[in-house]
Amino acid sequence: MKEFFIGRRVELLTEEQEKEIKIWHMSLEGAEIGHMACRRTEAMTFLYVYRGQLECQVERENAALEAGEACFINSDRFYRFIKGTPQGCEICLAEVSEAYLAGGFTDALKGKYITSVKDSDNISLMKFVPTPRGDSDEDILIQALQASAEIVRVRDAAYELDLKGWMLTAWGRLYKKYIHFSPVQSKAAIRERERLVRMLDYLNRHYTEKLTLTMLAEDCGVSGGEYCRFFKRQMNLTPFEYLQKCRIEHSMHELLEKSGSMSDIAAHCGFGGASYYAETFKKEMGCAPGDYRKWYRGDREDCPVKAPGEASGDRERKVQIRKEIPPHLL
Repeated sequence: MKEFFIGRRVELLTEEQEKEIKIWHMSLEGAEIGHMACRRTEAMTFLYVYRGQLECQVERENAALEAGEACFINSDRFYRFIKGTPQGCEICLAEVSEAYLAGGFTDALKGKYITSVKDSDNISLMKFVPTPRGDSDEDILIQALQASAEIVRVRDAAYELDLKGWMLTAWGRLYKKYIHFSPVQSKAAIRERERLVRMLDYLNRHYTEKLTLTMLAEDCGVSGGEYCRFFKRQMNLTPFEYLQKCRIEHSMHELLEKSGSMSDIAAHCGFGGASYYAETFKKEMGCAPGDYRKWYRGDREDCPVKAPGEASGDRERKVQIRKEIPPHLL
């Protein structure tokens, strides 16, 4: 799976040509989680956990999900998986577009039920927890997500109609919780979110370039010190640490397809050279690029990836990186 999470057991259940709805099944090693940079999509996202635990960050908010729980991530938000159980987790992730949900609706119904939620500044993340009785709106939403994944996997007769029905059921339960929840964000909170989005968007778009802290700060109209403090407070990462995650993640496709040399991969993804790319890859992933490629292709069974912060010699490597990178970039 090349357009989203790179992992050996990541499967896109819908067809590649189905642009309005995409459903993934992911069975992730615990060590895989936490290495990804943020994903941003215009679609609305539902996430359901079958097994294990998963913590998901949506810009300034976090959701810790247990098995059987789900969450909704609104359109045009940055999100990433930041922590999971050591034994790994199994999840379903569904991305649905406004056009998919509103097909056949009048403009009035589309605006009332879908656009009102999609365009709201007050809702980025919403969590759903099943109840003991199993008949609440939250239970029905979770059941609808489970049914949608099963339908698209089996692809029985008229599965497209069944899938649309279950996704509308899930959205209806989401809408009911949304109007009762009635979240209201302060103007200060909205401004902070807009600043963080600007920072993440710039880093995600310019990761191939030689960036300095001065450049990043000027884009946001703040001092370098304020940029670093704000980013670290919101993301629990320095801007440079996040930038390296972006570069490593974007290098994965070329690495796994072996479409170029290590030098080519390094140049395309913003690294100074092949050796620096390999060193940074090992710092982030806990293994050499070649070892990761072997595992991904099934040439070795044991996962060589290590959870963030557990790479061998990680502390020493951080010190070395700080010596290599000019202070104005940190």
